[in-house]
Amino acid sequence: MIDLSNKWLKDPAGTWKDGLDLAETAAHLLEAGELTAMRIPPTQEVEMLRQGEVDLKALKGLIIKFKDQLEPYKLIQPRNN
Repeated sequence: MIDLSNKWLKDPAGTWKDGLDLAETAAHLLEAGELTAMRIPPTQEVEMLRQGEVDLKALKGLIIKFKDQLEPYKLIQPRNN
């Protein structure tokens, strides 16, 4: 998820829909793993963006926020010797 987030953030052709789908997946991971406060659930934050006008700056900020919350739980891939 973190790698996909980084890829979307670096892609100048990244679409609004793809970014929202990515944010929603990250939101579900955060909620299911109980990795974030639920005062304002992450899925609600994504839904608020979906209902509004296209705002790539806000979407990028949300993806970065979710990515940063998930980062400590990223699995390290073992190196092949």
